[in-house]
Amino acid sequence: MASHDHRGGGGGVVIPYCERDLARAFDIRQRIGLLLVATGEHTAGQGQLQQLLFDAERAYGPYHPLPVDLRRALEHQRRLWRGS
Repeated sequence: MASHDHRGGGGGVVIPYCERDLARAFDIRQRIGLLLVATGEHTAGQGQLQQLLFDAERAYGPYHPLPVDLRRALEHQRRLWRGS
């Protein structure tokens, strides 16, 4: 049975019922990060994507498509911020 505690300890978001499906949890976290960026919450979105990058690299390794996509998205955001 999954926990329903949404307080979350180490700064991450607790998503109930997803702990058994890491790929789904990572997908949800990526969507949250991208939505934050798209709605103007750039710092929060980049923080979410950066934390997800650390977790995805730890789980899958640095050459898996998810960390590669996350690095690309973060670099794109950094370029946009420098250009504005």
